[in-house]
Amino acid sequence: MVQSVTSWFIDQSFDASPPVKRKFTIGTSDYSSRVIGWPQVTRGWNDIRPLQINLRLANEDKALNFFISDKTNLRKACDLSIGFTHPTSGDELVSIFAGTVQNVGFAQGAVNLTITDKFKQFSERKVGTNDTPVIFSGGTFLPSDVAWSVVTSYGGFSSIASTSNPDINYQSFLDWANVFSSNNVFMDGLFKGQKTTEALRKIGRHTQSAIFIEENKLYFRRFSQADSGSTTVDNTTIKDLTLSIADADMVNKQYVLADYDPTSKTYGIEVVDVVSASVNSYGVREQTEKDESVWYVNSVSAISFAQRVTSISGDPFNRLKVKTTLATLPNIIGDTLVVTDDLLDISAQPYRIMGYTINAETGQTAMEIDESQLLSLFTLDVSSLDGTDVLG
Repeated sequence: MVQSVTSWFIDQSFDASPPVKRKFTIGTSDYSSRVIGWPQVTRGWNDIRPLQINLRLANEDKALNFFISDKTNLRKACDLSIGFTHPTSGDELVSIFAGTVQNVGFAQGAVNLTITDKFKQFSERKVGTNDTPVIFSGGTFLPSDVAWSVVTSYGGFSSIASTSNPDINYQSFLDWANVFSSNNVFMDGLFKGQKTTEALRKIGRHTQSAIFIEENKLYFRRFSQADSGSTTVDNTTIKDLTLSIADADMVNKQYVLADYDPTSKTYGIEVVDVVSASVNSYGVREQTEKDESVWYVNSVSAISFAQRVTSISGDPFNRLKVKTTLATLPNIIGDTLVVTDDLLDISAQPYRIMGYTINAETGQTAMEIDESQLLSLFTLDVSSLDGTDVLG
């Protein structure tokens, strides 16, 4: 939980169902009263792509015609917030989407706005060219080093190395980078004109990391133990709950190819990690991780990744979709949700938030959660990882 709100969102102490408060701004002006139907916002832990929302605003009085008279208004910042008005502390709102106007359409006395997040401009940039590739070599780069360069030098995001960075949640980046530095995980790379989003997506997949936009900033997260400040949901806040277990989620034999040679297009290292008990119970579920843009440089780094995958996916795990009130609104991807449900015999069980949908019209959230990436389910061989983080 990172967004700053008071305790109402957590304990709902003053009213179980107060009226939902919504706010939509263009620049510094509030246009909430003009909104005709509120959108929903959906995010996933590995959604490294531009996201957008659509709003329709009343314009019978031509108040929004400034988009016609001055096209530079297309670059104005927009923000959609939702929350409540507390009887003593006033409005408690959380920004659920921020971006700039991408398209404007006028019809029947209304304006249709398409607003895209910060990934839009980022996605229009490239890393290197076929003639002048961007090369990371020598076996001294952490995956976070490569990501930082992609995001700042080529993606155009701020390179300020402090919490004042306007584009990157720097604390999340530092925590993410520490996972690799403490476990001596190194990566090389070669980019020949890939879009910045594609380059970042490859790094995210190759490190099993969550990379996403929240609060108008880029977040990096690597999951480990349950959070101490977990939010609890039960029959007082759960509107609907579904549980699924999918064989397709299982990987009990993971191969990783490393030490790639771009000249010969061959890999010098192949490692494999197997969960024998899972293979005996369910049969082999294997996959291979390899890439010609980013790759691990040694067997220690490669086996670290292989062990992580099999530890997360070696056995079937529960996936839940929990529809709730806005009690979970301050939570973001990677936070822990503690669930109690009598029908499914779930008692105060922690689950990781892997994605969510917030419906600003109905004031409800649908949280995509699962139990795969939590400390309570497994313990990696810390000695082989040369570090203290169980998900290094």
